[in-house]
This record gives sequence, structure tokens and C-alpha cells, in this order.
Amino acid sequence: MSDVVTGVLAKVKADMPDLIGTNLRWSDALVTELIIAADRATRDKCEVHFAAQTITLADDTITYDLSQNFISIEKVEFALDGANYDWSLKSMSMSDLDSISRSWRTQRSARPDVYTLLSTPGVQDNGDGVVPSQIIIYPAMTTAGSATLLVTGVMVPAVGAYVADLVTPLPAAVMPEDVQAKCHVPFVKAILYAVESPTRAAEEWQNFLKGCEAERNRFRSQFTEFPARMGG
Repeated sequence: MSDVVTGVLAKVKADMPDLIGTNLRWSDALVTELIIAADRATRDKCEVHFAAQTITLADDTITYDLSQNFISIEKVEFALDGANYDWSLKSMSMSDLDSISRSWRTQRSARPDVYTLLSTPGVQDNGDGVVPSQIIIYPAMTTAGSATLLVTGVMVPAVGAYVADLVTPLPAAVMPEDVQAKCHVPFVKAILYAVESPTRAAEEWQNFLKGCEAERNRFRSQFTEFPARMGG
């Protein structure tokens, strides 16, 4: 297992000698950006990076922001004391909630039973007025006290987790060597060959998809029961 950026960059350079680097066809900086994109795409398709977000609940509040790094939500748990997660919330759609009660937004209780997502996970807060991904709980708590939610799902690392100023690798983004070879490398090569050789690019893209399919089966089996307890 190695850092994604340094590991994949070395592998791509080995496959494409004398094409990547200073004063060569493609710069290290460009390929590094493609490697980050490849890693996020691989984690998305393979669902290899489970992580959790703790949300502190507030009185009379139904809506809470989700981490922008989520790409799917697998489980939502509740702890009245903020520590012992002994209650799992059921997932429902907005239509399901409307069928329960037209006034569900104003109903209150001592504990939430249901959650729904206000938008697709991963919507970013870019300061442009777009509402980021949010979770809604029902019923909202009259008095929240120390209550928290533990939201678990598939995440991709933030861009800054890969490298600091594209120079010093950080430990948040590592991946087994075989995953890098099967998934990351063909992704990068597919993009690099896109203009010069669409046929070669399509072949590399298919290799990326096949690699992700194989690795997804490998990784998903580790998280089938209690993803909230597995960590990222």
C-alpha cells in the first residue's frame, strides 16, 4: 500500500516512459490532478472508503448539513447521551413523510425515528447560494440536550487530503498497489490518450471499469454488516 499520488505517478511513468515530467509531454502537476480525479472515481465506484460524521442535534431543528465528502449514506444512528448509539433511524422519502402526516415538519418528540435526504450527497457549499447536502430528521427533538447522530456512508477524501501544495503526500489517501494498477492507472491513461487515440482511450477506460468492478466485490464484503463501526 502506498500514497495514491506518488504510487500511481510512478506506475504511469513506468508505463509511459519519457512522456511525463519536466519539459516532457505532460507535466507532473497535470498528471497529479488526473490521479486525484482517478482516486475519487475509484472510491466512488468501488465504495472502499466508509467514514462517519457526528452531528450534534439542536432544539426544534429538523435539518442539518452533511459533510460535503459523502457520496452515499448507508446508516444513521442516534445517541441520546451523545455516546451510546443504540437506535437506528429508518430511511424514508419526502413522500413517505407526507403520507405519515402533512404536518410532520412541525411535529416534535424526545427522539427521532426517521431520516431523509434533502439533496444528493456531495453537493458542495461554494458560497454561491446553493444549499449543500442536508439530512432531515423526523420528528425533530423538542429538547436535544446532548443528543447526536452518527451518519455513516461512502466518502471521498477532500482534495487537500491527497497532497499539500502537490508536493508533500498526506496519509489520508492511500490505496493498495494492485488497486492503483487496476483502477487508477488506466483512468489516467484514458484521459491522456483521449485526443491522440480515442480507441486506446476507450480500451483504457474499459480496463478502469473492469478493475473497479473486481475491486468493488473485494472491498464491499468487508462492510456489509456494520459500516459505522469499520472506519474510513
